[in-house]
Amino acid sequence: ADTRRWAHEMEMLVRITTDLRAALTRAEVVPAVLDSLVKLYQAEAALMSLKDTLSGEQVVELGRGAWIVLSGRSFPSEKGPIGRVAARGKSYLNNDLPNAKAEDAPRLAGGLQALACVPLIAQEQTLGTLAIGRSSAFSEDEFHILETIADIVASAIQRANLFDQTERRLRQVQSLRTIDMAITADMNLRVTLHIILDQVMVQLRVDAADILLFQPNTQTLEYTAGLGFRSRTVPQQAYHLGDEIAGRVAQERRTLSVLNFLEKDAAFSRSAFMAEEGMLSYFGVPMVAKGQLMGVLEIFHRSTLNPEYEWLQLMEALSVQAAIAINNAELFEQLQLSNQELVQAYDTTLEGWARALELRDRETEGHSRRVTALTVRLAKRMGFSDAQLVHVRRGALLHDIGKMGIPDGILFKPGLLDEKEWEIMRMHPTYAYQLLAPIAYLQSALEIPYSHHERWDGTGYPLRLKGEEIPLAARIFAVVDVWDALISDRPYQQAWEAQKIRDYLQELAGKQLDARVVKAFLEMLDQDGPDADSSGSAGKAGESKEG
Repeated sequence: ADTRRWAHEMEMLVRITTDLRAALTRAEVVPAVLDSLVKLYQAEAALMSLKDTLSGEQVVELGRGAWIVLSGRSFPSEKGPIGRVAARGKSYLNNDLPNAKAEDAPRLAGGLQALACVPLIAQEQTLGTLAIGRSSAFSEDEFHILETIADIVASAIQRANLFDQTERRLRQVQSLRTIDMAITADMNLRVTLHIILDQVMVQLRVDAADILLFQPNTQTLEYTAGLGFRSRTVPQQAYHLGDEIAGRVAQERRTLSVLNFLEKDAAFSRSAFMAEEGMLSYFGVPMVAKGQLMGVLEIFHRSTLNPEYEWLQLMEALSVQAAIAINNAELFEQLQLSNQELVQAYDTTLEGWARALELRDRETEGHSRRVTALTVRLAKRMGFSDAQLVHVRRGALLHDIGKMGIPDGILFKPGLLDEKEWEIMRMHPTYAYQLLAPIAYLQSALEIPYSHHERWDGTGYPLRLKGEEIPLAARIFAVVDVWDALISDRPYQQAWEAQKIRDYLQELAGKQLDARVVKAFLEMLDQDGPDADSSGSAGKAGESKEG
């Protein structure tokens, strides 16, 4: 008899162990255990309760058979068989439920004859209870086997809890990583905030969330982004610090919550909207970065929230990430603004330099601005990007900056220059390079000042570059410079007719000038006409002192 009993026990343990082997998560372990117990004991009811970390009560994780209706129900400590077994860590057996005291099994009897309830203990911690019921009595052997099974199940539950916790934390890390990538990859604040809100809803398993940004100038919180609301018209009023819950969260810089709006006595201006949305629970979390208030993260749920400590920690971590994202976006915006102001200051300085050169030689007044406008138009037509056009414009403005190094006696000589004087005059591109190269933000603008006197056939200066060795920006400018040098009256020369200049440009194409650029320039004139300001310049084409 002892051998048969031992064999039966081993068979039951092997079967329950086999059923649990494939179960990894708690959601897999619990039904596998209960289904096995129902079969092994021919039970008409079974349940597993687990301890709620916040309330300390036993909550039925799942019920089977007659006890399926108890799923989700809670049992206070020391109340009823389940509460007492969990609190005391001692098993309970009652083979005469109909005659048991009401407090012993008020919700477990249900016409059953017998109840066996055992604690689930792992590493000296009570995780919950395991209970089965049926219409026939349990033997002592069956009861002892159930206690042994409980030890196996407790280990499986603990393993599943650790597995679930690991997976959950991995998802949380991935969520924070997703937000990190959003922060670094996109400086569009609204896009980043929507990614954050999406992660908040997914990881915290809540119905809706929004972000109120703090406006330092008005000392108010303003709705900026929201997700999960049914209505498209989310209230977007501003909240002063200290006003309502969100204002208090910001002012006190601490998390505040409303676990049930229906039980909240304090006035809440969005009560009607919350009722319309069916919201019951609320959490407001301050978003602070580098000691500065960025705003408030608001979380809403359509049922009561009873979060665990780990949930609260994740909520705080998400609010910190949101604060960092907002702070980064604000810093980026400030940097952009400062950069724009700096660029404007640079360009104003360049224009000042160009005007200073023109003031030095009244005959060239307006020349730099006209050739700059035409050069930028032609460069854009020939495929230069907006970023490249910035450098083209600067280079065109400064094309004659090197003439600051040419003596007045040569620069303003009324007659022809001799060979030695021309040798000095031809140094002005080199002087331009020496002036501009040390300035980092002008290095990309050097092509025109340094190379606009190079010729397609290689007879130009200062480097005698040939063909496409000459930077395209300089080739474009060279064509425009010839046009501007001949289009207006000068004290020593009458303006040429436009057609005569066109013919002259075509003569120079393939010799002094790039034929492709000449063709593009003439097509631009045909389609758009010359720039309105492209008249009234000084100098002669080719070897002019002004070009």
